Amino acid sequence: MAKVFPGGSSVTRAFPASLSGGGGGGAADPAWYVEYEFDFTTQSSGSIAHNDEIDLGTRNADGATVTWTAEEDDTGDTDDTIGTLEWVSGSGLKVTPAAGTNTWNEGLDSPCLTVSLTDCVLDLTKRDVICVQVFTEEPVTIAANHDGYGVALYEPAADLAAVSKWLYYRNYYNGGARLWQVSGQPQSASAQNDSGGVATVPRSFELVLYFSGGIGVCAHSTSTSITAIPLATITSDRAVAQAGGGTPGTSGTFSEPSWGLDPSNLRLALIGFKVGSGTAFYNYFSSVRILRLGGHDGGAG
Repeated sequence: MAKVFPGGSSVTRAFPASLSGGGGGGAADPAWYVEYEFDFTTQSSGSIAHNDEIDLGTRNADGATVTWTAEEDDTGDTDDTIGTLEWVSGSGLKVTPAAGTNTWNEGLDSPCLTVSLTDCVLDLTKRDVICVQVFTEEPVTIAANHDGYGVALYEPAADLAAVSKWLYYRNYYNGGARLWQVSGQPQSASAQNDSGGVATVPRSFELVLYFSGGIGVCAHSTSTSITAIPLATITSDRAVAQAGGGTPGTSGTFSEPSWGLDPSNLRLALIGFKVGSGTAFYNYFSSVRILRLGGHDGGAG
C-alpha cells in the first residue's frame, strides 16, 4: 500500500500477511509462526533401520518435504549397537536404548531420530529465535540409574559419540529421583530434582534458542497441548544454557556474532538412553512442532 508522508512524498511498502494465517502455520501467539509440525502417532507400525531417511510431512512456508534420518549406531555400521527405533501406530516413535548408551555429558551416543533445522525452517539465519516443542509418553517408568530421554539441538561430528556442540535437555532416574539436566556443551551441565518426583511424567519439552546470543532456554510440562505458546505454556523447572559452549567476547566487533551454534548445519535429535541398567526401558515421542519468532522471514526480514 502507498503511504503519503508530509510534503507529498510517498513510498510503497508490502506488509507481511497475518502471522496467524493459513498454511498450517498458525500459533496461539501470533508472534510465533509454526514452521513445521508432525504427528508421529499417524505412522504405521514397523521397524526403522539405521541410516533410514524418512519423509515426514512438509515445511509450512513452501511445502518442501522434510526428511529425517535414523541414528541407531554411533560408528557407522548397521548392527544397532546403541539401540533401536520403530514406529508404533497410535503411540509414535519408540526409542529403545541399549544398556551402556552414554550421553553422560559426553557425545550423543544413543539411538535418535534426527532432522536438519534448515529442512524445517526456510532461510534460517543467526538472527533468528526458534522454539522446538516435542511431545512424549513414558510407558515404562524410569526406575534405574540412569535411564532417561531428551531433546537436543546439535552440530554433527564424525559420529554421534564425537558430537561436542549442542543444546541438550533431558530427564533421567538417579537414586530414587527424576532429575532434569540442561547442558550447552559436553562436560558442562546442571541438574535438579523434578519438583513432583518420579511419578510426575513429562509430556512436553521446549527448547528456545536465541542464535545471536548463543543462549538456550529449556522447560518441560505435563501439558499435552499441541498449541502451546512458547515461553508461556511449557514452563516447569525452566533452565538456561550457553548453547554450543560459546562465550561472547569482551570487546566489540563489526561482524556477525560467531559464538554458539551454527544454524546452517544444526540438527534436532529425539533421544533415549540407558547408561548402565538392565531394565526394559523405552519411551515414545508422539509429535514435534518447530516455531520461529517473527513469521516467515524471522530475523532475516
